[in-house]
Parts: sequence; structure tokens; C-alpha cells
Amino acid sequence: MKEIKKFITLLYKKEIETNDSINWDCFYDILGKDFDKKEDVYPEEITIYGKNMSWCGDVDHIKIDNVIKILDKLKKSGCNYVEIMHHCDHNSYVFNGLEVKESTSKEIEDELLKRKKREEKLRRIEELEKEIKKISLE
Repeated sequence: MKEIKKFITLLYKKEIETNDSINWDCFYDILGKDFDKKEDVYPEEITIYGKNMSWCGDVDHIKIDNVIKILDKLKKSGCNYVEIMHHCDHNSYVFNGLEVKESTSKEIEDELLKRKKREEKLRRIEELEKEIKKISLE
């Protein structure tokens, strides 16, 4: 009897994107509410990296309390894992909440059937492509 592989199911349950004012939120927290966002002028930043900082990339700072609120919302939605992505187009982050669990027998059967159908379709496409090639060469 063939041993069944172990499967886990990744169920994407909820997506939350931060607004694009995450830097402005920081500026307001530090500089006060009088800081005028309408002028669209960023304050100059002085960045000091700690000795153990070895990674840099596209990032924006976000208040820890805001992250905790988002994570709490995802957790209340039944999520036990999260993906956090920096939005490549503007200043925000996308939090995808997932429920990750061992797959049920039904989920495994459905997945294996889906894979089998896909393989059959790919084989059929290959056969048709060979027939077309054969016909076009005659």
C-alpha cells in the first residue's frame, strides 16, 4: 500500500493593507499634530544603524502598536500565520492572514484529483501539439 504524503493547507483568510500615511503617522507622533502634511515636505532624516544591522531594502517604518492591532485583527479572524509584504508601489504594508493546518483527507483528495486533471490536460495538449505539427508538415 502506497504511503500518503503529509500535506498542510494554507487558507488565506484576510488581507489588511496599511494606509499610505505610515511615514506621516511617524512624523506626527514625533513632531506633533502641527506638522503640515499639506505642504508635502518630508523632514530630513538622520539614520544611524546599529552595529548588528546587516540588511537594507525597501522599507518604511510603522508603529509597533499599529502592527499589533493588525495582528490582533488577523488572529480574531482565525489566522495563525501572517505574511507581511512591503507594497512596491507606495508607502504601505500588506498583511495576509492565513490559517495553516494539517490537511484533511477531503482536502488531500481534492488536491490530488485537481493535479491529476491538470496532468491529463497537459498530456492532451502535448498530443494535440504533436498532431498539429504532423499535419502542418504534410
